[in-house]
Amino acid sequence: MLPKDAARQLPGKARAVNHPVNRALLISTENPFPADSGGRLRLRGILDVLTRHFSIDMVTYERPENAALDEARSRLNIVQVPRTVTPRSAALRSLYRRRTLGYMGHADIDMMDSVRALCARESYDSVFIDNTMLGYFIPRLRRLQPSARFVTIAHNHETSLCRQMANAQQGLARRALFAWSALHTQRAETRVCRDTDLLLSTSQDEANSFAALCPDVADRTVVVPSCIDAASYEGYGSRPTEGESIVFSGDMAYFPNVAAARHFHAQVFPLLKVRRPGIRLRLVGRNPHPSIVEMASADPAVEVTGAVPDAAAEVVKSAVVIVPLLHGSGTRLKILEAWAVDRPVVTTPKGCEGIACRHNHDLVIAVTPADFVDAICRLLDDPRFAAALARHARETLLSRYDVRSLDHSLVPVMNGAADVNGETTRVPSLVY
Repeated sequence: MLPKDAARQLPGKARAVNHPVNRALLISTENPFPADSGGRLRLRGILDVLTRHFSIDMVTYERPENAALDEARSRLNIVQVPRTVTPRSAALRSLYRRRTLGYMGHADIDMMDSVRALCARESYDSVFIDNTMLGYFIPRLRRLQPSARFVTIAHNHETSLCRQMANAQQGLARRALFAWSALHTQRAETRVCRDTDLLLSTSQDEANSFAALCPDVADRTVVVPSCIDAASYEGYGSRPTEGESIVFSGDMAYFPNVAAARHFHAQVFPLLKVRRPGIRLRLVGRNPHPSIVEMASADPAVEVTGAVPDAAAEVVKSAVVIVPLLHGSGTRLKILEAWAVDRPVVTTPKGCEGIACRHNHDLVIAVTPADFVDAICRLLDDPRFAAALARHARETLLSRYDVRSLDHSLVPVMNGAADVNGETTRVPSLVY
């Protein structure tokens, strides 16, 4: 069954706007309007470029009406569907479908009817699959759109992330369950690498990880860094801080963020409070995990905001942004956002993976708890150092990670050439 409002959302039933003739279908579980998470920021940046070259129909999960969604409808056709997949139904279905445990591995339950309806009406030049975990759509859609080129947008090397999650579990049963899920994730990503015509990776390191799963995908992989619209953050950096605090932002139910926050609070924050007795730790982001809420209730120096309408406005209230990640994959857009609002960053090596940066130039890299404490205190005590760090970071952001730079990596792909592994290589043309 189509969602009740799908008829008005199908091509020809909505949007009185002019678009190029090239048509594309995009499938994503992460509705990027508004772009309030790392994955949504990456997708929105890519969409900003794609909508200049394609007339796009996007099938995604529904979100409450908001200004960003309303504005996006002037640039692309958005077919929203309700999410009915539950953790329990996903786990049960994974047993016989041999897919991953998360809802993303079962989004076809909610989306396939709308996708079929669109494919019955349109012939697409390209189909974009937003996340390797949706790769199971590719074989089914090839039967519906046999002449389309299939492009998979990778946000993480999910196999690596799942292995990290498995290794971090307590207890044999949980570790075995997550190891089983990691195995299915590896099989799924290997199939995606085999099936997709083009894979967009966040970094060369991630591209190498995909090639390790399927060597011939290296010739079909293009590095497209995650980018943000720096201009949209204009003016945030001049806003005053509120008291002496540090901030960590992100989805606070996401395993790497939860583990990072708990580790920082247990290992670093006690040492920091000795040096700065009045300092506060602010955790900004939606879906705070019960352990995060419990941590804040036991420590009055910890503030948990939950979901906020404007994450950047919350981040600039603090003088220093921390990224204490011990696990993860892809690009940490929270660092790019901090750079955009002129706040200095202290991060672990894992936190800045995939980002072109230099220690003590664009950010400070801290390996041990003592490193973290020293770096935070120096930034709080030395405004000139903090300002220089923020200035250099902004220069790097504008030159490498502003959404306008995507034209240099995405447009050549769409015109049939791209830089793969340092060489200009012909790739399947996405624009005819």
